Amino acid sequence: MSKMWGKYRTKVPSSRRIGGALFRIIAGLILPVAFVGLFATPGMAELPSPNFLPGFPMLAGNQVMLMWVPVPGAKEYNVYKNGKLLSTVPATQFFESISEETTGEFKYQVSAVAVDGTEGGRSPEQILSIVKLQAPKGLVGRVLSGSAALRWGSVEGAQLYNIYRAGKEDPGKFNLIGSVTADSYRDSTIEMGKAYIYKVSAKDLTGKESPLSDPLEMIYEEPKKAGKEAVVKARRTRTVGVLKPGLELQSGQKVDLRAPFDVAVAEDRIFVSHTGVHRVSAFEKNGRFLFSLNDKGKLAGDDQSKGFGRVAGVRLNPQKDTLYVMDGQAMKVFVYTLDGKLVKSISPQLPKPPEKELVFYSLEVDGDGNIWIPDARNNKVRIFNPQGKEIRTFGKEGELFAPGFSTIDGKNDRFYVVNTRKDKVGISVFALDGKFIRFFGEKGVGPGKFWAPGGIDVMEDGSIVEADAINSYINVFDPETGRLKYHFLAEDGKDIVQIASARGIRVTGDRLYVCSSIINEVDVLEMFGDIFEVK
Repeated sequence: MSKMWGKYRTKVPSSRRIGGALFRIIAGLILPVAFVGLFATPGMAELPSPNFLPGFPMLAGNQVMLMWVPVPGAKEYNVYKNGKLLSTVPATQFFESISEETTGEFKYQVSAVAVDGTEGGRSPEQILSIVKLQAPKGLVGRVLSGSAALRWGSVEGAQLYNIYRAGKEDPGKFNLIGSVTADSYRDSTIEMGKAYIYKVSAKDLTGKESPLSDPLEMIYEEPKKAGKEAVVKARRTRTVGVLKPGLELQSGQKVDLRAPFDVAVAEDRIFVSHTGVHRVSAFEKNGRFLFSLNDKGKLAGDDQSKGFGRVAGVRLNPQKDTLYVMDGQAMKVFVYTLDGKLVKSISPQLPKPPEKELVFYSLEVDGDGNIWIPDARNNKVRIFNPQGKEIRTFGKEGELFAPGFSTIDGKNDRFYVVNTRKDKVGISVFALDGKFIRFFGEKGVGPGKFWAPGGIDVMEDGSIVEADAINSYINVFDPETGRLKYHFLAEDGKDIVQIASARGIRVTGDRLYVCSSIINEVDVLEMFGDIFEVK
């Protein structure tokens, strides 16, 4: 529980209800002390406010269960709900019956009443939010080589997700194929040439299951082989920097590294932001874990303290000696040394309120230390000086459409930004003075198409590298025309190299780093000649 202006807040799903046996155990432990106050000697004229026991109120079956610490001198207790007297009880517990369909936010308080009828102060409000477990939404997937990668939106109150699958030949027969705690799953039991239908449900701690999600149909087919001029071959061997949830380090410590979102690459280390745990982690180039960061600075190896409010983009300055981290909830940019020392935090200062709420999740840093931030909701790029003052903006109507990841190409006087609006996905190209040059991109599935564009960067020859979260392709475009130059095929020339749910991407010399948020990996590709090799 977290304290908020003297009020306490607890959120639980409506189905999170304690069984009768546990109910009786708790009551048996608490009840013997319930009448202590009846025989205590009264002290002050006004009795102190009672304090709720940790975790209360809670749902117990079809009842809201309240328990609190006895107050010496109290004869009885008044129980309040949403400011109105609900009941008066002699014990330090109370049970309110509710219907199965009850949902909403309810505020509970308790006060102690002395023998002479004098009522003491009320306890701080304890807020119980009862929510109904919903079916998962936004189920999407991508067929990779030998497996199907699925992802869906998280459900409030869910502790587990069940994945069901049916064959296209028998669409009414769904079988449970797996259960996971994360909001993603990889099905490695699919067969070539077959069509499958997937549904997902959520379950809470008591085992109650939500309705099934909308169905997702997928077909496992051989990837189409592209023409020789449209591909660069790749040889996949292994993945460096595998970031698994609960990864056990060489020291025996464990660190949670879920959902890598963005990556920044220094000379001797890699920084990765993790939206699953809202921290930033540092690794050696060989993938060995070094340390994690939160908004207070460097964490010990096994420290699982709360991270940023909503960690997103990470970037190094052009000198590659300073790390910048975007917190989209706190609306701050945190600045660190490469050893993890917090230097300062920067709060963006606008000359006037924006038309719509600011939405920041990526950033770039130029040679003067200015910070370039795409504003996804107001369709602008905002540039702030090192102190956080906004010095200019650009992006007119028809130039930006929910801008996301971006990159600066100082060598060629270009700023590229990815657009994520469903009806206008693609890349906008600007000069560094903010002059709009062009937009390119076509929505669709396949190499060179955009569906859910992720990270973007520039290669040494000026070519644009872009990763798509749904298509899972890594595309390379001509910067002058926006034409697809090539994507990547495996060494045998058949299988297309794909990165599941690709997010942040970064090119340094002959290497390409791509975050795969659905399977918690960072893939490192090394280029030599005309071949990319996954190391």
